[in-house]
Amino acid sequence: MSEASSADGKLGATSSGAICLAVFRPNAVLLRRQLESIREQSHRDWRCHVGIDGSNAGAARLIHEIIGDDDRFVVHEYENNVGFYRNFERIIRQIDPRVEWFALADQDDYWYPDKLSLLVAELGVETTMAASGQARIVDSEGGTLGFSNRRDVSLAGLMFDNQVTGSLAMFRTSVLATALPFPAPTHAAYHDHWLGVVASSAGRVTFLADIVQDYVQHDSNVLGEEQDLRVLGRLMRLRNRATNDEPILRYLAVHRWNWRVRMARRILASNADRDRLAAVIPIADGRISWRLLWLAAGLCLAGEVSPLRATGLLAGSLAWRRQDIEEDTTS
Repeated sequence: MSEASSADGKLGATSSGAICLAVFRPNAVLLRRQLESIREQSHRDWRCHVGIDGSNAGAARLIHEIIGDDDRFVVHEYENNVGFYRNFERIIRQIDPRVEWFALADQDDYWYPDKLSLLVAELGVETTMAASGQARIVDSEGGTLGFSNRRDVSLAGLMFDNQVTGSLAMFRTSVLATALPFPAPTHAAYHDHWLGVVASSAGRVTFLADIVQDYVQHDSNVLGEEQDLRVLGRLMRLRNRATNDEPILRYLAVHRWNWRVRMARRILASNADRDRLAAVIPIADGRISWRLLWLAAGLCLAGEVSPLRATGLLAGSLAWRRQDIEEDTTS
């Protein structure tokens, strides 16, 4: 741990950290802009691990051309294409455990100069395990599409509906003691969702109102887990190919609900404070119950979870017992 950290666990303004940047078939213009925006951060004490997901000599050459002799960047060329979930996991494993924080980066965004400084300052509060800013959502030409509204919710609310977008967030490195290895994924598994849940189970996840970056929105990405329309489209396709609702229920149970169950079980297994984690116990059980219904109703009334998402997840829990679900919760 650097001298910038005080004995009480608070982070100083000059604390050291790591940035994990995942790359897969990048747009050269956007990747160059992103790497240059990272290099120009006002907070200077970091190492950026760039992980190329699958053999791509052209991307490797481009990255080395952009970073030049800046030794804060380390390029990892992975032969196997494993997808964003596992790619972020293996990049995170490259982090020096002595650093105090780490941040995630997407290949086609643009960080504002004070992004890291703002988030490091927010982690200066001892109980804060992760901090997130907001984004200006833009198209590939830079036109404004809107702004994010990531917000503070309870641990149970976060498990139901992810609020932690990885590219907007910074985490204390200490969360990796629980987070690694990542749980076995389902189709609904997101690395930032898991890291956010781990951080929330150990302390606070705080959300700033500050816009810290441009988030490029296009057909191949989503802002965190804001994909209800895509999920609805998938469910409708399943329904149209079937004579009953069984494929839909199976998808909800095996992929979307099972992902929450896996996270809840890992959290409960790694944290002895059962009183603090009481709300996630009915999620870990997996099956529909009065406790789970009560939890979902409370989250909807508090405005933490949309009724649409809660209904879909409860349908998955209702189908839980009827499905042959893989129970493995490790990588």
